[in-house]
Amino acid sequence: EEETEQIPLSEEERTEIVNSRKAEDSTEGADQTTEEVPETKTVTKTVTRTSEKQVSSIVPTKIAMATLHEYNLAGNTSTETIELCTAVDIFDEWLKREFATKLADTLHAKQAEARRKLEETKRRQEEESSRKRK
Repeated sequence: EEETEQIPLSEEERTEIVNSRKAEDSTEGADQTTEEVPETKTVTKTVTRTSEKQVSSIVPTKIAMATLHEYNLAGNTSTETIELCTAVDIFDEWLKREFATKLADTLHAKQAEARRKLEETKRRQEEESSRKRK
């Protein structure tokens, strides 16, 4: 691609132009007319531009797991999104199993506590009934 731009002349370049014109005038024998010396010169330069391939960058985003869990995957969905949705699904299953296990353990502990209290209550009632008989 070529670009043209106007660059101001230096004092040396202006003096050189004036001197060359004077030399031309003296060799041709022309009358002494003064011509204007340009203030700028036109420069054409070739510019090579290379375009860099844009790399997509990852930007942290806050998304609810429920949104990703309910995301409808289509044929044109990116691989990264599919992997992320799969990971969310696996994590959701793990959480369900983990909480189900904790819930079952808690229920078993409450059941054992309830049995122990019931046995304690029965034992106290038997002691009270045996005292009343005496």
